Amino acid sequence: MAKRSVAPIPKTHESTPGPRGQDTKGNNDLFLKEVFNTTNKYRAMHGCPALTINAELTKLAQEWANHLRDENIMAHRSNPKYGENIFLSGGMDVTGDLPV
Repeated sequence: MAKRSVAPIPKTHESTPGPRGQDTKGNNDLFLKEVFNTTNKYRAMHGCPALTINAELTKLAQEWANHLRDENIMAHRSNPKYGENIFLSGGMDVTGDLPV
């Protein structure tokens, strides 16, 4: 089995407030919608069927993302049941098409 590496995440700032004091929940929902739509756009270009939202996978992914944030690391699960794509960005406004 291949050895997995764990990389610390560089600290850039203490918090990430929303633009002009906006609630970041709405921004997160927009980001997720953009990722989903962009992914399906590229899948269609290559003749693949569109993805659908799976609540269980979404929950597992969010739990892992929270773990990575809390531990300040960037790593795949040590024994993943599903494929994973991990994206990190800093210092710029990120739209949902960038991680795709």
